[in-house]
Amino acid sequence: MKALSIFFLAWILAFTFPGTVDAQQLVPCLEVNGQKVIEGGTGIFSQVKTLSKTWSTLSMDSSPEVEPGRHSVRVKGIRYGDAGLKIDETWTFTITDEDITLHI
Repeated sequence: MKALSIFFLAWILAFTFPGTVDAQQLVPCLEVNGQKVIEGGTGIFSQVKTLSKTWSTLSMDSSPEVEPGRHSVRVKGIRYGDAGLKIDETWTFTITDEDITLHI
């Protein structure tokens, strides 16, 4: 697991990202100001489900790239699916004085 601590305004975020593509969640742990708000089985992942198949970030094609910004953290290169459906996502965590928002 790769740990990334980022300081924004009044927030101290400590993201933990898996070092491999076979991890259980894309973001298995998130601490805000020392308090764990996401941990273990409550990690973050996304999923696309049809009548016949389900794809999710639990089985990604490659490891994503993490880009810290001034008031955000971008996780890009989130790729999963199969030959019939390729899904490519970018997750952006936007941080303000009041909250943290995730945009997919």
